[in-house]
Amino acid sequence: MAEALLSVKQLSVDFDGTPVVDGLNFDVSAGETLALVGESGSGKSVSALGVMNLLPENARVSGERFLLGTNLEALKRPQWNAIRGHQVGFIFQEPMTSLNPLHRIGKQIGETLKLHQGLSGRDARKYTKTLLEQVKLPRAEELLDVWPHQLSGGQRQRVMIAMAIANQPKLLIADEPTTALDVTVQQEILALLRELRDRHGMGMLFITHDLNLVRAHADRVCVLYQGREQESGTVEQVFKAPTSDYTKALIAAEPEGRPAPLGRVTPRLTAKQLSVNFARPKAGLFRRAPPPFEAVKPMDLYVAPGETLGIVGESGSGKTTLASAIMRMVESRGEITLGDDTLNALSGKALRKERYRFQMVFQDPYGALSPRMPVFDIISEGLRFHFPALSNSEVIERVHRTLTEVGLPESVAARYPHEFSGGQRQRIAIARAIILEPELLVLDEPTSALDRTVQKQMVTLLRDLQSKRQLSYLFISHDLAVVRAMAHRIMVLKEGEVLEAGTCEEVLNAPQHDYTKRLVSAAQLV
Repeated sequence: MAEALLSVKQLSVDFDGTPVVDGLNFDVSAGETLALVGESGSGKSVSALGVMNLLPENARVSGERFLLGTNLEALKRPQWNAIRGHQVGFIFQEPMTSLNPLHRIGKQIGETLKLHQGLSGRDARKYTKTLLEQVKLPRAEELLDVWPHQLSGGQRQRVMIAMAIANQPKLLIADEPTTALDVTVQQEILALLRELRDRHGMGMLFITHDLNLVRAHADRVCVLYQGREQESGTVEQVFKAPTSDYTKALIAAEPEGRPAPLGRVTPRLTAKQLSVNFARPKAGLFRRAPPPFEAVKPMDLYVAPGETLGIVGESGSGKTTLASAIMRMVESRGEITLGDDTLNALSGKALRKERYRFQMVFQDPYGALSPRMPVFDIISEGLRFHFPALSNSEVIERVHRTLTEVGLPESVAARYPHEFSGGQRQRIAIARAIILEPELLVLDEPTSALDRTVQKQMVTLLRDLQSKRQLSYLFISHDLAVVRAMAHRIMVLKEGEVLEAGTCEEVLNAPQHDYTKRLVSAAQLV
């Protein structure tokens, strides 16, 4: 094996005396990929952040850390600034919060080029455009001038990857780099990273909960549980003959089962000729604005009580925009009907009055909950607004009952969001939505940030809730294994257009469109 780019011995991390990582050892050599795997809270991300001195002040990191022969323990802040972003690229786990909302995309990528390569002006803009094209972002020239909030989760993730590889680092730390990406783009991005690794002799520390990606793209794997190494070895060794019971459980933790069969189908939610356009910015003061961008082209859909309609497609295909239009969070054309009410005819107070009937669970379990409010207030806020006649004791009883329903103890009501894992936060977000007893629940990538064991639990939870309450689900996901376990019907979107629709079995077992075939093939479902 080549000499290690990164060598870590007896790495331990504690927060205010509470151990999080205990005695971890690993090496990453030039031209190889080491995968750190484990469930939420196992210490994967903390280990990587600890190695690069990116943890908050209340964290204590001990153990030996060497990068290219340099003792990282001895570095001062200016030396760290020279290494991070140059010799070491870092793709952070949360694309929603890792980009500066106050700067356009081109400026944010250009900043690292100026700092480490001295590029500015046209040269920086030209190279930034090339980077965006490398990570398969369409309309790269146009995206240079947009703000982070105008991009989908998957598009933001690709911007983060472009920023991380901009200076051709010797070591790339990729913390869940494909979490928000559909399966075809996952394969493209990881193939790109592998190509860059091989071309430049780059080493990669790959942190993920997706074992299929580890099988296909890693050379070695280290399995963590509660901050301790369970086993490590080549991918072939660990997957073919795991020695740890925990590793065996991880490998077996695939979403399974199917949704409950439907009886007579009577649509509860109906959308007819629904479309969404966004205005494009002017290229200059005295120039005409270009024609609007058609994010969602006219389409029809319906969802019945107790039914799940799965919406799948690549990043930027219009999935979240479609959900936002149905939730009346963006302007749209066409007709949206829930029960006997036409939602797009409502506005202001009348719309707010009806919102308890259709709720949304957002993609990001970290950004969806207010950090300033305890769990009890987060869950009860909507209840108090829509049902002010409820007494305090009734509110408490319903909050506790709902927490139990989503698999959380009543005691969590007094705690704050930062005290929970991603899976627990997603359960809190679901509790906030279902306490209002809605008819429709829009689920935007509700399992994308969760490891496979928690995904399996979440799928079971959502199916049980649907069966008990006859909820209608609009389920958005790029993970076809999860969609297969959840959905009765599927719509496949690309560039805002429906390419294919049908029952789950029809679309996944006998796809008709070439794009759907690529999605299914990349997901290794057939």
